[in-house]
Amino acid sequence: MTELDKKINCIVCESNDHLTAHPYTLNYKENIFEYRKCSNCNVTFLSPTPSEEMFSEIYSSNNYHAHHYDEVDTTSYDDSASLLINHLRNDNPTILDYGCGFGHFITSLKNYPIETIGFVME
Repeated sequence: MTELDKKINCIVCESNDHLTAHPYTLNYKENIFEYRKCSNCNVTFLSPTPSEEMFSEIYSSNNYHAHHYDEVDTTSYDDSASLLINHLRNDNPTILDYGCGFGHFITSLKNYPIETIGFVME
């Protein structure tokens, strides 16, 4: 079993009680990262957690940014925003999109009464 095969505890409260948070996965270099939601503190995180080096690779401009956003059909972002909104349990949520690129998902979320924050690691 490699380091990436290991499932981790919540990155905030260290609980091992978490469920699938998002129906999609992050796939990079034959690694599959699941979006998990902690049943104890409600934080959403990737499992397993990519290394700092892998985060840097995933979000480098060569792998991630400009060439993916030349002509963007926002339908998938709008669909994901709608799906997310239907599963929120908080009346005043704040959504953090870590690695938001050019902010298309954040823009789709602006159609709803929520606070949004986008962060890009450069």
